[in-house]
Amino acid sequence: MAVSSLSSRKLKALQPLNRADLRKLAQYGREIHYSRGQFVFRENRKGDSFYLLLAGAIQVSKQIRGKGQVALRTLKPGNLFGEMALFTRRPRSASCQVLEQAVVLEVPHDKFRKMLRDGDPTAHKLIHLNCHLLADRLNHVLDLIGKDSFATSIENPMFLRKIKFFWAV
Repeated sequence: MAVSSLSSRKLKALQPLNRADLRKLAQYGREIHYSRGQFVFRENRKGDSFYLLLAGAIQVSKQIRGKGQVALRTLKPGNLFGEMALFTRRPRSASCQVLEQAVVLEVPHDKFRKMLRDGDPTAHKLIHLNCHLLADRLNHVLDLIGKDSFATSIENPMFLRKIKFFWAV
């Protein structure tokens, strides 16, 4: 399995990255094969890499007090994930567990920083892509807030204060 095996449809999700950009990322990263049930990473653990799913399916989930482990989304080939490690040294905000045998391209934080220092256009495109991904994920979280399963969180005054603070920034 290689980056070049991603179909045009899967590449569309990675706009503005093209095949040359993905080949460059592959030079800085490594392919890892995971079996069903394995975790790529777990919530609250240190994050020092981001990933591109080349094959398989991965479930993103989060531990929610009073709810247990809640599935947030299923990732398919062409999806980037774990990208917050590029921007912050905070622990992982969710867990990623393999649903179907998966192949991922792991790109370490320090390699990405080197690309940035070198002025690599691929790194700048990746930042652009991540801005879009983060906006999409924020919208997804806001949609979840409106659903019954998250009603207890909405009623929590601390949660409301955090949301108000977020939107005030």
